[in-house]
Amino acid sequence: MKKSDVPRAAGTLIVADNTGRVLLLERTDGQGWSHPGGMAEPTDECAEETAIRELVEETGLPPILTEQVAQLRLGQLADGDVVLAEDDDALDGPVVLVYDLFVVTVREEFVPTLDGEHTAWTWAEPSDTGPHLHPGADCALRWLLKEFG
Repeated sequence: MKKSDVPRAAGTLIVADNTGRVLLLERTDGQGWSHPGGMAEPTDECAEETAIRELVEETGLPPILTEQVAQLRLGQLADGDVVLAEDDDALDGPVVLVYDLFVVTVREEFVPTLDGEHTAWTWAEPSDTGPHLHPGADCALRWLLKEFG
């Protein structure tokens, strides 16, 4: 797969200033908890447009100018696990997704308005990683912990 053929997605970690916790949403597809995000529209939607669209659709927040913090490259290991790819040579397989990660800081935790893609929400510690998370969210939170402790 050529680099230009790699699918692109974007998402936003919403961090509450008053607690330091992040908003997680439980997906209806059974793939665990995640932060707002999704695949870019095939109409050449830029990463920021994708992140803002997903933020509005999945939380009910108004369009907020977001700050891009990283471009994560996710790869798949031979056993199927999805991991952060520091470089393509470290993987058993190719980079399977380029994920533009944004952060929005809100003053305090709020109750989101869920869309049909989610059944529940929670505010969680950034260190709350593991198999209950969607693989992309797990990678994003691990990146956040690595970068900001």
